[in-house]
Amino acid sequence: MVYNLRQNIEQSVNVSINKKLSHKPNFIQLIINERWQDYNTEHYSDFMYTAFIEAMEDVKYNRIEIQPEDFYRTMGIPEPGQYKAFIRLHELVNDDYFAKHPKTFSNHARLPRYPGTLKLLRDIYIDYDKNPVESITISCGSFYRKYLWVREEIINYLNRLYKKGVKIEVFTNCKKDEDKINELNPNIHFESFDKRVMIHFVLVDDKYIKFYYPHSESIYQRLGMLLTPEDLNAELLEKKNELFLFFNNLIAEAKKNN
Repeated sequence: MVYNLRQNIEQSVNVSINKKLSHKPNFIQLIINERWQDYNTEHYSDFMYTAFIEAMEDVKYNRIEIQPEDFYRTMGIPEPGQYKAFIRLHELVNDDYFAKHPKTFSNHARLPRYPGTLKLLRDIYIDYDKNPVESITISCGSFYRKYLWVREEIINYLNRLYKKGVKIEVFTNCKKDEDKINELNPNIHFESFDKRVMIHFVLVDDKYIKFYYPHSESIYQRLGMLLTPEDLNAELLEKKNELFLFFNNLIAEAKKNN
């Protein structure tokens, strides 16, 4: 009886939180969230990255016992497969580059006006006449299931870019019958997976790579990195084609595992 009461309370709290997060924060709250993100990116992104490296090396050098996949889902923590994908990525690129490159640190419970992928798509749309793009590939998990206002705005920009002739592909764990998905142009390639693409990312032509470090839906904090054309024409020039091939292969691997 006590357990059922506690479970009902937790469900009510989760419904309340999800209902709150599914609506865009008011103007003042959005400004506060932006300031919060800027501050925490400056002060904690390196700390988060160090913690990620430690976890990645625990997996790489077999310092932890690997559990069944359901264990990680139940505990709400990233599965080892995510870290294994990053091990391969780090073997492709000098670790020092990733360590020194600027990162973004955000909290999905305190989203700014244009978080992560939404900001990238908005910037591409605004700048499209000067710098047109041909294709956008998105790999994501729940596709902002808890934050429907973000999902809706991302879909809006994807539709606008598609009308300009951009080829768009979305690979996600989100189902086609979920809220707002029916607003996506039906000609945009939308593919739903049961299994996770081990790194969530956005590829734009051979110009941009935006990716997120290991996380789960239970973890609100997100550590991310954006590689721009300047980055891909400097230290990463020799690895550019391999990098894009690596991320596309992650999608192929997820398809194979489904």
